[in-house]
Amino acid sequence: MKIAFFHHTLYLGTGIDTVIWELAKRLSRHNDVSILTFKSELTKSSINDVNIIELPIKDRNLRALFPITRLKQLKKILNTEKYDVINTHLYPANVLTNLLRPKTTKHIYIEWGTPIHLKERFIKEHSFLYFLYHANKYACKKSDATLVSSNFLKNWVAKNYGVQSEKLIIDGVNLDLFSPEKISQELLENMRTKYGLSEHNKILLFVGRVAPSKGIENLIKMLFHLRKKHPEIKLLIVGRTNYLPSYYKYLKKLILNLNLNNQIVFTGAVGWISLVSCYALCDVYVTGTLWEGFLRAEALAMEKPMVAFNIPPNDETIINGETGYLVKPFDINDFARKVGILLEDEELRRKMGVCGRNFVKKNLSFDVIARRFEDYLIHCVEK
Repeated sequence: MKIAFFHHTLYLGTGIDTVIWELAKRLSRHNDVSILTFKSELTKSSINDVNIIELPIKDRNLRALFPITRLKQLKKILNTEKYDVINTHLYPANVLTNLLRPKTTKHIYIEWGTPIHLKERFIKEHSFLYFLYHANKYACKKSDATLVSSNFLKNWVAKNYGVQSEKLIIDGVNLDLFSPEKISQELLENMRTKYGLSEHNKILLFVGRVAPSKGIENLIKMLFHLRKKHPEIKLLIVGRTNYLPSYYKYLKKLILNLNLNNQIVFTGAVGWISLVSCYALCDVYVTGTLWEGFLRAEALAMEKPMVAFNIPPNDETIINGETGYLVKPFDINDFARKVGILLEDEELRRKMGVCGRNFVKKNLSFDVIARRFEDYLIHCVEK
């Protein structure tokens, strides 16, 4: 089977890009697999038997209405290669695939949802998300099939797009990489030194771009409630801060007003190995988002309990009371209380961590997910 993944970037460590890479590596064992992208951090044309085809355009054009300078080249590639199936996840790749693919090529689109109802005071992001919503809706309606990773997204697609999608979990964890046993004490010490942390600090971790939909202000307010009882606490926020400068500025002002400058560290984007080390370094993983298409489970794989708001689909990743805690939305006091319980009970953290990794092994290993995805693609191509 000849398979192409098409996405505007290929940066390992970021959500969708990582999903594509992990799936492509595994599918290339029995198939001819390519990744089409406008910008890749992987410079070789072929890695792990995956053919990487880069169509470079300037960064400022990544979100342009259409990357016009590469349309002819892209159409030529699609017509020449004659892929059996192309998998896309977001605009512009999903729209371009529908417009340029040969009739014999199947288009399998994966929907992650668009939180257009959140944080409307940040006009720039809200305007882009509104555009993204309609572009993805068009792509969804024109594709041969739409996949989602959660029951929440299946209902969301039906309600917002009027399309019946199929649930097939696509977002998983590389258990060989995210393995607690492979993290050395020397590596952890280096990370502590890098971010000004000590062995006495209790560390909370959040991973994701610094964007309004991630609800990072909720974590900051939660930390304010915890600080008096846990003065040793630190919050590590891992992810790029330049996504929406006005939101980052808002967070920095909130931190200053709450006098939390010494408790919060923004690391910016980090490399693959450093990301795994950040998970290993933390005591509890926290997320304050009130919107997720699918809650990623690297923390569970690293045997760390998770605390999140009880919104769909968080309950499809966290088993409340077993692998972490789910908290009533907007209840910052209870969020802080649940985190406090975990910080004060090392044995409870250990038990939840073990349960979490077992859950990931059974349900969210990329090896398992890739086999299911390959079977699905074979079925789509043959019917």
